[in-house]
Amino acid sequence: MRAIESQSRHCRRPWAKACLGVLAATLLAVATPAYASSTVVDVLSRSANFSQLVLALQHSRLIPYVNSLKNCTLFAPTDTAFVNAGLDQLVVQAASGREEARRALRHQILYHIVPDVRWDRTQLLRLDSKVGVRAWSTSTEGGRARQVRVLDSAYRNGTWAGGSGLAVRVDLELPRNLTDDVGTMNIGADELDKVTIRVGGTASVLRPDMLATKGVVHELDAIVRPPKDIASQLLELADASEAQQALWADALDARLSGPGPWTVFVPVNRPFREMHWVERSYLAHTRGRADMDMLLSYHMHPGRIYAGEMTNGERNDSVPTLEGESVVVERNDLGMVAVNGKSLLSSDIVGTNGVLHTVGSLLQPQAFSLNAYKYLIGLNATKFVDGLAAAGIDHFANDTERAYTIFAVADEKPGDDVPAAADIYASDAVDDQERERQLRYHILPGSLADNIASVHADALKLGRTSDAGGTYYHLARTVLSDPETKETPQPVRVQVSVEGEVTQVNGADVTVGPVVIGNHTLYLLRAPLSAPSAVSNFLQEEEEGRTMLHALDVSGELSNVQSRHGITLFVPTSKAFDELGLVYDAMLLPGAEAKLRRLMRASIAVEGLLYSDQLAMGRRQLTTLDGGIIMLERQADRPEDGRPVLTLHGDDTLGAGNASVVAADLPIRNGVAHFVDGVVVPKSLHFTLRDLFHAAGAQTFLQAIDRFGLGGLLDAFSMDALDGGYTFFVPTDAAFAQFNDTLLFADPFRMRRVILGHIVRGRITHNGQSSSAEFNTLLGDRRIRLEQRDQDGQLMVGMSGDSNSDQLGSGRWAKVERTGRLPFGMVYRIDNVLLDGRKSGWSWWKALLVVTGSCGALSAGGFGGYRLWVKRRRAAAGYERIL
Repeated sequence: MRAIESQSRHCRRPWAKACLGVLAATLLAVATPAYASSTVVDVLSRSANFSQLVLALQHSRLIPYVNSLKNCTLFAPTDTAFVNAGLDQLVVQAASGREEARRALRHQILYHIVPDVRWDRTQLLRLDSKVGVRAWSTSTEGGRARQVRVLDSAYRNGTWAGGSGLAVRVDLELPRNLTDDVGTMNIGADELDKVTIRVGGTASVLRPDMLATKGVVHELDAIVRPPKDIASQLLELADASEAQQALWADALDARLSGPGPWTVFVPVNRPFREMHWVERSYLAHTRGRADMDMLLSYHMHPGRIYAGEMTNGERNDSVPTLEGESVVVERNDLGMVAVNGKSLLSSDIVGTNGVLHTVGSLLQPQAFSLNAYKYLIGLNATKFVDGLAAAGIDHFANDTERAYTIFAVADEKPGDDVPAAADIYASDAVDDQERERQLRYHILPGSLADNIASVHADALKLGRTSDAGGTYYHLARTVLSDPETKETPQPVRVQVSVEGEVTQVNGADVTVGPVVIGNHTLYLLRAPLSAPSAVSNFLQEEEEGRTMLHALDVSGELSNVQSRHGITLFVPTSKAFDELGLVYDAMLLPGAEAKLRRLMRASIAVEGLLYSDQLAMGRRQLTTLDGGIIMLERQADRPEDGRPVLTLHGDDTLGAGNASVVAADLPIRNGVAHFVDGVVVPKSLHFTLRDLFHAAGAQTFLQAIDRFGLGGLLDAFSMDALDGGYTFFVPTDAAFAQFNDTLLFADPFRMRRVILGHIVRGRITHNGQSSSAEFNTLLGDRRIRLEQRDQDGQLMVGMSGDSNSDQLGSGRWAKVERTGRLPFGMVYRIDNVLLDGRKSGWSWWKALLVVTGSCGALSAGGFGGYRLWVKRRRAAAGYERIL
C-alpha cells in the first residue's frame, strides 16, 4: 500500500509528467494509420485532377470552413469540369483579388459541400440511412430502379449555413429493375461498382469514396450549378412544355417565381396531349381560364414537400393544394410515391423556392368538370352558347342526365364566306322569342349517332357502297315545336354518307363532328340553320316557289294559308306552272280570282304534317282545303340515296294528272311543304278555249272567229261537243297589228281562209324533241307544219303549200310563245299571222286596184254625160255656139 502511494507521489513531480506525455504521443503515433490525419483538402491536393478546385477553395477562402467541419461530403469537380464550365477564368479573377469573382466562386463551391454528414456509397444506398438525409424516395425513371436522396448543401443565399442549406439531389441508379421485393433494393458489396450516381441531375460520379479523416470526396465530371427558382426549373424540363405553356397562360408562373415555397406536381406532356383537342382548346380559351386555374392550382401545394417527406406506410397524407381541395399522397415501403393513386415519374427537382415532382396524369379536383357547354366554347362557338344563355335554354348544353345532339356554328372569322353567327345569336339581332326558335332548331333530343347507325345498317342491306357515291336521307326531329304546327317537333334533313358519317344538315356542310362529351353529341356546321319560316318567306327564298307565292297573293289565299295550323303544302314548281301555260294565265285574268283560289286550296292538305318517314307504302287519301280529295302514294325509296318516292294523284284532266314530289319534307312554320313537278287541277274547275284566247291576248282573232260563226268551237266544255277537239294556232293582237285588219276583214273570202288556216282538227301536242310534223288545216288545201329548231330549241309553226306539195308557201313562220291544253282542245299562241300565199281569189291589193279603176271609169263617164246634157239643153233653148 505504501509502495503505491510512494509511486503516486513520484508521479506528481513535473518531470515525470513530461515523460509520460512524450511516451503517450509516441505510442499514439505508432498506433494510428497515416491517412487518419488527412483532411478533405489533403485528399484533393494529392490528386492532379483537382488543382482548380484547390485553388478555388483557397481564393474563395473556404479552406478554414471546410477544415472546421466535424464531417462533410464533398462532390469534387475535376479540372476538366472547371474548364468546360468556364470556372477556371473565375478562379483567375478571384486570385487577382476581385471580390465579385470570389463571391461567385464561393457560391459554386458551397453547393458541392454537404456539411456534417459523411456520405459514402454504402451509406447512400442503405434504405435505413436517415441521418442527415432531408428525404429519400424511389422512382422508375428510364425503367430502372432509382433511389433519390435529397441532401442539404452548405449553400444558402451565398453563405455557408451549416445543415440547413439549399438542397442538392443525388440519384443512384441501381443495376436492376424495380420489383415489389424490398430486398432487391439492398445492394451488396459486389454490386457497388454497378451503381451509377448523379448529382444535381447534371454531373456523374467518376470515382467515389475517397476517404478523409473528417469526410469523403466523390469525383465529378461536371460542375453542379445551384438551382434557380422552380419557375425556371420548370422551363428546363424537356417533357413538360405543355404544363409550362398552361402555367404561363394562366399567369401562375409569376407565383412560382415568388418567394414560395411551393411544391408542384407537374404533369408531363403525355396527359395534356391525350386530352381531347376540344378540351385543350377550351382550357386555353379565355372563357376556360377559371377551369384551367382550378386544374393547375390543384397541382400546387403552398409549402415545400420532398418525396421522402411524404407518408411512409399504409396511412395516406392529405396535402392541401392552392385550389382548396387536398391531394392524397402515399408512399410504400420501397419509397415509391403516388399522388391520388398516380405514381410520380420523377421527384425532388430542387429549386430555390420549392420543389417539383412530375406525374404522368392530370390531377383533377372534384369541382372540375367538363360538359357540352364548355365543349362548345372549345369549338369556338361562343356566340352560339351566348345565344343559348340569352334565350334561357342553355340547360340543353349543361344537362348531364339527358342526351342531346347539338348543331352549332363557330364564330365567324374575317374573310369567311358564310352567314355571320351573330345575325342569329347576337343579343341585339333578333327578339328573344325568335332567338329561342332559331336555337331550338339546332338541338335534337337523344343521340343522332344511334339513329344513323340503324340507317347505315339499312343502307348496307340495300347494297349501297362508297364506290357508288351515294348518301342517305334522314329526318331528325329537333326540340322546336311551334303552336302553328300543333306542337309537332320540326325536323332537319340530315345527309349521311355511305360510311355512316353526317355530311350535311339542311344543306349546310358539317365541318367538325361528331364530338362526344358525356351523353351529348356535337357537330359544327359551315352555316347556321334557319328555323322554318312563314309560307311567304319560305316560297320567296325558294326560287322554284316564287310562282306559287304570286298565285297565292293574287288569289287572296296567302293569309288564309299562313293562318292555318298543321298543314301539308304541295308546291308546284315554277316550271310546273309554266307548263300549265295559258290555263294558268287564264286564272290570272281579272275576274278569275275564284278559279285561282280553288286551285290554291286544292294544293293544301289539312290532315296535319305529313312527312315522308311517317307515310306507309301505298296510297293515302287526303282531304284538301277546298274539300276535294287527292291521293298521295309512297313507293320504295330511291336505292341510290334513300330519298322517298312520292306521287300525287289528282282527278284532273287539265294539269299534270300525276305529279311527282321532287323535293320532300321542307318544314314551314305552320307545317311541311313538298315541291311537285306538276299542277294538279281539280276536275271541277272548268275552262273553255275562249278563256285561253283571252289569256293569249288574241282578241282580234277571237272577233274574227265570232264574225264567221265559229264561236261555238270556243265555248264547249266537253270532247263530245267538239267531235274530237280542235287545235288553234292563235296569232296575238300584236301579230295582227302588222297588217291592215280593216282591209282584211273587208275581204270575207280572204279572212275566212286566214281563220281556217290556223285551225287543225284534233288535239295536237308536241313531244318536245327536235323534229317536224305537218297537219291538215280546216282549209283542206293547206297544212300546218310544227318544227323545233336544233340551234335554240325554239318551236316554230309555218304554213305549207297545197296538200300535194311539201314546199312551204309564201306565208311567214311564227314562233310558238305559249301553249294551253284542255281536254277538248289545244291553243298555241304564236307571234305572227300565217298566210297561205294562194294565187286564186283576189288579194286585197288587187281588190283595191279594181275598185280604184272602177271608180275612175265611173267618174270619167259621168263627166262626159254631164257635158252632153249641158250641150243639148243649150241647143233646145235656142243658143248656138258662135265660132
